[in-house]
Amino acid sequence: MRVLLVDDNRDDRALVLRGLAGETLSGNVTLVGESLLPLGEGLGAESLLAPGDSRGYAFRVAQRGAVGVGVRADQGGVETLLFDAAGRILGLGVVQWAELEPGDYALVVTAPAEG
Repeated sequence: MRVLLVDDNRDDRALVLRGLAGETLSGNVTLVGESLLPLGEGLGAESLLAPGDSRGYAFRVAQRGAVGVGVRADQGGVETLLFDAAGRILGLGVVQWAELEPGDYALVVTAPAEG
């Protein structure tokens, strides 16, 4: 399970876990909160993701226009998720092209659990 909570200066965020079909949950959950890393134009620095890992980036769009994002990996299955400031998913894929309005955005890169 992946969860992205976008910080919009509200204190009323909650994460609720429930068993499917009324089943009791068992096991452990580990949540790790990390700040989004700044992302600029052009190629970013190479980084490694462990199987099942994700890394989040933040960027700001100053004027309306087309924005392209993409990832490359030695192993297949790595994807990106593009979010607006309200946490809505705007796109999913290895390569994306979106018309974005001025504002803040998040890009999350995910590696498949089977590495």
